[in-house]
Amino acid sequence: MDPEEAAKEEAAKRDHRKIGKDQELFVMTPNIYNVKLWEQSGHWHHYADNMFKFEIEKEQYGLKPMNCPGHVLMFDHKPRSYNELPIRYADFGVLHRNEMSGALGGLTRLRRFQQDDAHIFCRSDQLADEITACLDFLNFVYVDVFGFSFKLFLSTRPEDSYLGDISSWELAEKELSGALESSGHDWELNAGDGAFYGPKIDIQIRDALGRYWQCATIQLDFQQPQRFDLHYFDENKERHRPVMIHRAILGSVERMIAILAENFAGKWPFWLSPRQAKIICVHPNIVDYATQVKEKIFNSGFEIEFDEDCPDTLNKRIRNAQLEQFNFILVVGKREKENGTVNVRTRDNQVRGEMKVEDLIKKFAKFRDTATQEFLVVADIASGGYGAVYKVRGSKGGVFALKLEKRAPKRDHYKLQMEVRVLQAAAKAKPEERQHLPTLIDHSEPHSSSSSMFIVMTLLGKSLGDIKRAYRKRIFSPNTAYYCAIQSIDAIKEMHDLGFLHRDIKPANFVIGAPGTKDSNTVYVVDYGIARKILDAKGSMLTPRRKESEFCEVITYLNGLHYVDKIDYHWIREMVRRVAKRRNCNLREPYDWQKKNTHSRTMSR
Repeated sequence: MDPEEAAKEEAAKRDHRKIGKDQELFVMTPNIYNVKLWEQSGHWHHYADNMFKFEIEKEQYGLKPMNCPGHVLMFDHKPRSYNELPIRYADFGVLHRNEMSGALGGLTRLRRFQQDDAHIFCRSDQLADEITACLDFLNFVYVDVFGFSFKLFLSTRPEDSYLGDISSWELAEKELSGALESSGHDWELNAGDGAFYGPKIDIQIRDALGRYWQCATIQLDFQQPQRFDLHYFDENKERHRPVMIHRAILGSVERMIAILAENFAGKWPFWLSPRQAKIICVHPNIVDYATQVKEKIFNSGFEIEFDEDCPDTLNKRIRNAQLEQFNFILVVGKREKENGTVNVRTRDNQVRGEMKVEDLIKKFAKFRDTATQEFLVVADIASGGYGAVYKVRGSKGGVFALKLEKRAPKRDHYKLQMEVRVLQAAAKAKPEERQHLPTLIDHSEPHSSSSSMFIVMTLLGKSLGDIKRAYRKRIFSPNTAYYCAIQSIDAIKEMHDLGFLHRDIKPANFVIGAPGTKDSNTVYVVDYGIARKILDAKGSMLTPRRKESEFCEVITYLNGLHYVDKIDYHWIREMVRRVAKRRNCNLREPYDWQKKNTHSRTMSR
């Protein structure tokens, strides 16, 4: 073969366009489509007013407002087998929508934007698992990563403008409602607000100011596979219609960035911050050392800037860096150069003192890569004998409860220390052995030099005492009383099995899970400040007896018990169950706090 022809043939084999198509490597769709495609998909009839349209060589075209028709064509470019499904396409393509000028605002509402658009083509028997996976992904991004709470809505068939037959819509709505029920999250029906091609799950996230934003969506579509005659072949070579799922988790990326900026008030968590650290040099003679520090930190993978030449005073330069929201300000002077250290302070003016550069890099790595977090207080929750409780957002995502207890001179025991011990013991137990104990997220070291002790744990809901007081007669209905009693008994038993006696049993120390979560009806035991766990000389666990005690009622009784004086929890559970049965409790009824416009009923002794 002629060398030139051989080279052309080899180049054709290596052409990225051929490799990309054969291996389905690229998900890149055009910005402009002929109107014929939009007519086939149904968008032209239902969405044309929101599209930018123009004419080229007497042909009508439109800028794409969504990616779905392009992904449909990608699916349909070759025959599909049942064992290929599900096929998932993800596309960060640019979208254009002709929004009304009065509706535009900053990054929250744009005419040109990008979204994390994805379309899943699956078999009917895979549908439930795919929707559940979408909801799990949603929970991971919003709760675990960013720490948002959210509401779920099922938006059903519009009254007039919709594609397809009613039976297909009813089937799709049934699938989505089943997935929502299985998710464990509370959800609301939003009748008539579905897309023209199918019902959808809409997600509204709640920011630090209590505002709700429409971001994510999970939509079910039986119409476009039918309109484009999509199919796959089963094991018997018979044709079947796939189901199409539209999924966007962030929604508009621009809107999400705006929401995050406002939610954090510009105080970005370390792992997400574009301004992680800034070096401030005390004197020009220290510039060489400061440059070395910057290079070490930068080469370790962190964002760092260097304030090398500034006429302002040191205090003003530090203040400017704090206002610029650098997570850490690193001051270097003559002493730091001699010691190979930096003087560390935070944007909130917490002085951490001198630290070796290598140790600081390890600290940064923990902030970035592990569960060690910064916690931003977003709301006050309550106060107690030990101090205060706050709702906090972690720099790695998630919303938690933080308890603070002030340190005092000549004091070697703190109530929060006991909480840490209880939750550390619970963390080592099997999941089924700690269903009613919150999870320990972080805590201060007993001998640290900070002014307060702290503990970060699962964010829970209201106490049974607070809930009960909200009802007219301040008493639960029989079935709710039964549910709460059984779970409270199980909670006390879990603590006892870990080697602790609670010793302060009252409604205020039992709380339900956070609203809107799968644990919203779980009862948790909290406040272990006067729990006791002591080993005697033989290694047996017991509770100290006190001759003089300021405790009263339940605490007085339990104060005189040894750990080995363990009650028969099974007998107590059975007794409560029999009482509930005699009272004809309907255990299928929802909890009182799940009901709307109802009042508690009195349960006689």
